[in-house]
Amino acid sequence: MTNWPTLGIICIAIISSAGSTNKAHAVSPDSCLIVGELIGAKRKNVILFKASESPLVHRITIPVIGNAFRYKMESSHPEAYMVVPEDDFLEGPMRPMIIFTEGTVTLKLHPVSRYEENRVNGGSLNQEYQRYQASLRQTFREKWATTVRLWEAVEADSLKKDEALALDSVLRSETLDWEFQYVSNNRTLVSYYILKNYAMLNADEKHIFSRVKELYPAFVSAFPNHPYTSLIGFIVKGKTSLEDERRFIDFEAEDLEGNAVDLQSLLAPKATLINFWASWCGPCIIKTRTMLPIYEKFKNKGFDIINVAREFDNTDALKNLLERENHLWKTNLVDLNGKYSIWEKYTINTRAGMMVLIDGYGNVLAVDPTADQVNDILAGLAM
Repeated sequence: MTNWPTLGIICIAIISSAGSTNKAHAVSPDSCLIVGELIGAKRKNVILFKASESPLVHRITIPVIGNAFRYKMESSHPEAYMVVPEDDFLEGPMRPMIIFTEGTVTLKLHPVSRYEENRVNGGSLNQEYQRYQASLRQTFREKWATTVRLWEAVEADSLKKDEALALDSVLRSETLDWEFQYVSNNRTLVSYYILKNYAMLNADEKHIFSRVKELYPAFVSAFPNHPYTSLIGFIVKGKTSLEDERRFIDFEAEDLEGNAVDLQSLLAPKATLINFWASWCGPCIIKTRTMLPIYEKFKNKGFDIINVAREFDNTDALKNLLERENHLWKTNLVDLNGKYSIWEKYTINTRAGMMVLIDGYGNVLAVDPTADQVNDILAGLAM
């Protein structure tokens, strides 16, 4: 199956929604009541999680009685959440429904095969998000359909992939311009959510990230205490430190016994390779193995490797992996369930892992280098 870049970014955010605010349930200003109906699902649970977090880190399982579910949550800062039937969460494909936790929100939720029948009502933020979606669909529906036909032509070998990518890039640029104009013109929490998405998902694309940084200060002023402010702040600071200032970002993590450890206290005198990885990330494991001869060559010359794992619920899988891999270096840290926000600080939001090579002074020598690049850099340090 060919990857469709534009649709992959855009269509997942488009939900079918309509209706007006439900006034049947009164709630306090600092809480949100979610009342819904699950239709056509096998399992009797609904999964709710923040749109800024992985459901593997934090999720709420809401039981369904009959076809109905109800959940009240404290929400001093309304924000976007995702809702999905447990069937789709466990079996896939997963296409969550986006809601904003404000006042009373009523839902009609279906399995992914009937996704277009989903409905959300209640709250001014949900109404704004529906208007935004409707306007986006109206503006780009025909162009999206053209993009689908482009990639169908690639699959049929009647159009070269490079040509399709070029045309797709034009459409993506138009969509970006439209969305950033919307964000600029509407300093609302819905716009902040859109800005947050671009900060998290597109931080490595400089032309997009520069627009995020340009718009961010105005939203900090409007929402100084909102979780999106600190989240985007982590990302902006991380990108600036790594790419502009070329300085590593210190952090705390835990060793395998649960003790908090400061990274800077573990750095080698000449150079350290910080290996952000996970027990469930195959590419991370493979790349880590390529560093074995590098470590063997420079281990007695002031060089070390520090593993920092992103794990969920417990470290059992990590410990089993370490026993199996038997690395020559022995420093292993873990950020369990994102407790220390390390992946946000290093802007690894859309990836399981990354490597950062730093010198003994904390200067960044390379971001995500290959083994050959690490070898060449260390050789040049006269170690």
